[in-house]
Amino acid sequence: MVEHTSAFRVRPGALASVAGLVIVPVVLAHILTFYLHRAFGTELTKDLKYFFYLDQERNLPTFFAVCLWLLNVALFLLLWNIRRREGRLQVIWLFLACLFCCLAIDEFAGIHEWLTPHIRLALGATGSLYYAWIVPYGLGVLLLAGVMLPVLRRLERRVALWYCAAAVLFVGGAVGMEMLAGLQQQTDARLESHRYFWLTTLEETLEMCGLVVLFYASLLQVQGKCREITFRFPPAGGPVDSA
Repeated sequence: MVEHTSAFRVRPGALASVAGLVIVPVVLAHILTFYLHRAFGTELTKDLKYFFYLDQERNLPTFFAVCLWLLNVALFLLLWNIRRREGRLQVIWLFLACLFCCLAIDEFAGIHEWLTPHIRLALGATGSLYYAWIVPYGLGVLLLAGVMLPVLRRLERRVALWYCAAAVLFVGGAVGMEMLAGLQQQTDARLESHRYFWLTTLEETLEMCGLVVLFYASLLQVQGKCREITFRFPPAGGPVDSA
């Protein structure tokens, strides 16, 4: 039986641009439906707002964000496989794939949101730490940064800078904007306020942009190792391999 192959050329700019361009309609739909609901206040506009609202779980923006997380999981697994085939077993890429898979589940299920009141109560957190999930997650980010620093030093300078840019964008949105939203929540508890809305809009947009930049950085690293990815499809019943 004949083995079939399919080649996929690695084009970081084109692939990351497609992912990045999807952010635009997602954010615009979020803004439009928010103000439509404020203007008309019907059940239809309420449902539309929930479906497109960036600060909600289990809706369209959440699905898109989970896809971004999983794209990065796939690339980390690919990088780990490339290093393994080179005889340079770097477990960090496998660890990152597992970590991002857990964070994708968190993104979908809103686990950090569920943890927030419990951590807030335990720590007596107020003000910028009102959304208290940022305390343990922030410590985790610091630990991860310490682990990643030697790895980044061994990478090509351009790739390392893109990874750093992704971290700044994502952490700036997830932690920085969340701290400002916590302060806003302390002074004005209305989740429908304009200031809170725009803070969360910026937060979620920065997070998505950070994930796209991370995707681009990993694609650059893959491109440096192999210009083309070939999938081999053996006869029916056989395993599928990739190179």
